[in-house]
Amino acid sequence: MLVRYLAIHKAIKFHHRPSLEDILIYVNERTSYQISKRQLQLDIQEMRFNQDLGFEAPILAVRGHRPAHSHKQTWFYIYEDPNYSIIEAIKKKLESI
Repeated sequence: MLVRYLAIHKAIKFHHRPSLEDILIYVNERTSYQISKRQLQLDIQEMRFNQDLGFEAPILAVRGHRPAHSHKQTWFYIYEDPNYSIIEAIKKKLESI
């Protein structure tokens, strides 16, 4: 699962305003997992709120338009804190054990 969380993190951190579909494609192409949209939504929730994981990822879903489809709104995922790092969150969690 950690590989999945890292892939989600990279998709959000390093791609400009990825949609849920963009993140899903990224995770499924770059890991051995083939997850569903629902599993991805659950993983994002875990990254945000599961205190045992220690990520406390400040992920926001924002509504907006894609340039090529300016009439259609969709949800994009961004970090509220652009300096957030899941690696630093993992290190901090490990140090607290």
